[in-house]
Amino acid sequence: MNEEQNGIDKFRGEIDDIDDALLDLLQRRAELVENIGSLKARKNHSVFRPAREAILLRTLLNKSNGKLSAQAIVRIWREIIGASIAMQGDLTIACCPFGNNIIKEILVQERFGLSANLLSLTDPSEVVHSVALRKAKLGLVPLPSNNLTSPWWMILNNINYDDVLRVIASVPFLLSGKDSKLDAFIISLGEAELSGDDVTLLALEFNSDVIIDRVHHDLLSTGLECVCIDSYKNLDQSGSQSYLFKFSGFIEKNDDRLHKSLSEFPLVNIWQVGIYATPYILKQ
Repeated sequence: MNEEQNGIDKFRGEIDDIDDALLDLLQRRAELVENIGSLKARKNHSVFRPAREAILLRTLLNKSNGKLSAQAIVRIWREIIGASIAMQGDLTIACCPFGNNIIKEILVQERFGLSANLLSLTDPSEVVHSVALRKAKLGLVPLPSNNLTSPWWMILNNINYDDVLRVIASVPFLLSGKDSKLDAFIISLGEAELSGDDVTLLALEFNSDVIIDRVHHDLLSTGLECVCIDSYKNLDQSGSQSYLFKFSGFIEKNDDRLHKSLSEFPLVNIWQVGIYATPYILKQ
């Protein structure tokens, strides 16, 4: 056996030792997850914690020395997190077909790993109602678009249940550059948690048509970084117009800056559609 082969065998031996250590650590992690799951079950806490996941992934990606790609790191930990969620109880995710040949199963697995349990439905409204009726813990809905007669974000506000139904996460978390876009949102009952770097979705309803560029300009003038991503015209007698805005940071619906910038417009209502962790954008 030559010197080169001896060196390869030595490295392989070290890799075997690391694999054994990794398995031991993963098994110890699984034991801790079981303990946490037992405590959560007593208090009926959600097993899906997207804000905590975002904090973890940001920390890992910022610590990375570049030997492993960011995509590989996220994929590995998605599987670990997905397996951990599955250990803590059933996590059914309602979803429906997406446009542009995006396969819903791929989106779900990208976010939750191979352990995800899918409930396939026909459209976003069914997804919303399945989560509201607790037939599914989470719902995967497409990005809002102006071609829907009844957008799912309007349905969220019209559903009358004890718990609020909100967007709590986005898919994917890792974006390849500033020009890359999200594919979907995740909705759930209950309030979203904050990750420290978040995006707020607020719907603004006016009792008549407004020039949305003026609304946008006045919001920006008070320091609210935002963009309008969808709109909906109410076809009943009220004739109200609603706009979905994406705000950088955590913005409460009673924020003084909102009411100051909108004081000259026929504002009827503001409601929070959701909060989600700002996606991690890879530097190019």
